[in-house]
Amino acid sequence: MMFYTNSNKEEFNRFLEFYQQTASELISEAEYCFLDLENIIFEDKAVSSMNFINHNLNVRELNDKFNRLLQHFSIYEQANPGSKQFRSLAIRLVEIKSNYNDDLFRWSYYNHKFAASQGQDQIAMNEWHKLEQKIDVNRIAQFKARRENTLTHYLHIAKNFQFFDEIIISRVHPRIHSETKFGLDIAEEQYLSKIIKENNAEKVMKLIPYHLDNSILNLTHMMMRKKKLKLSGHILSNSKKMNPFLLLQLRDLFNYLDIKETGIDQADFVFLINDMDTVNELPEVDSDKPVFVADLSIPSTPNFGYLLLKDEGFDQVFSYAKRQSSEASIDTFVRSLYLGLTYFIAGRTFNEGIAVNYMEDFFVQLSSSLNKSLKDFSGPIDMLTSKLQEA
Repeated sequence: MMFYTNSNKEEFNRFLEFYQQTASELISEAEYCFLDLENIIFEDKAVSSMNFINHNLNVRELNDKFNRLLQHFSIYEQANPGSKQFRSLAIRLVEIKSNYNDDLFRWSYYNHKFAASQGQDQIAMNEWHKLEQKIDVNRIAQFKARRENTLTHYLHIAKNFQFFDEIIISRVHPRIHSETKFGLDIAEEQYLSKIIKENNAEKVMKLIPYHLDNSILNLTHMMMRKKKLKLSGHILSNSKKMNPFLLLQLRDLFNYLDIKETGIDQADFVFLINDMDTVNELPEVDSDKPVFVADLSIPSTPNFGYLLLKDEGFDQVFSYAKRQSSEASIDTFVRSLYLGLTYFIAGRTFNEGIAVNYMEDFFVQLSSSLNKSLKDFSGPIDMLTSKLQEA
């Protein structure tokens, strides 16, 4: 089988090698395609500095770029009559609060709040108008045009849903839903739910939890389905007082992969989270099952990763991911989980994956944050090498 992706390509292809599958450089020849919409729209050199946060493309330009993708599908069908090409398209919604300034976010908040009140909330209207006077009028016009063009483009995709096996749309952060409740982010999700239903696209086009639009995660999910693999996992937090939003996101991730959360005795694996910066000892993991590790400590604190490496139970560790400086915690969870799940799917340990993640996530980040070279950590690195050779 041949697979194509335009996202996380190097790591995706490394996982394909482990699964003994073949990577393709062409959409039109791959049997399985995992596609990221933003990379499709902005792959041309002329727009390579753009993305869905800053683009100035109109609806026709957006749709034309998408339609080129459909042409690749047509080429595959002509070359392979009767064959079915699997096509997964991932879309990540742009969150205003994280990607624009606070004034623009509050403008969007009061705009939506006033609209949701059907013109009754005069306080929201007054705040909305104050912000319109404060923010440069051209900036608001550009922002509105961009968002409206993008939403109209999503409608075009919904009308062409039948060309795909799945279209997954990653929601904005759950904190926005629970704490903010208003804003164009939420209004746009509501609009997307509406157009999905109106175009009878519910079986293909779905809103999924925040930041689960990951090509390797979805490759892993496909492999689990092919193996008819039903797993259960136990969540263990180092602090034992895990942030409720992080716990919600992790449970959403489990649910997305059809993994059942259970007690440690019934679990197929333990998902261990270090959510503390300073650690003097490891939490007790009362299980001989595989352990997947997500280390959320800041890069300059080596305690947890080094304690784990020295521990006699290190051979139970099948994945290790330390949060990178610009990374959301859920992305750390995702990396640790798809790495660990590979063990179950292939039936053997993925030592290469642990080695790569320890080197890139742990030692490289640590040396950079402490302004040292990797030679300064030759002892721990030799220990890692030795333990992986023994496994």
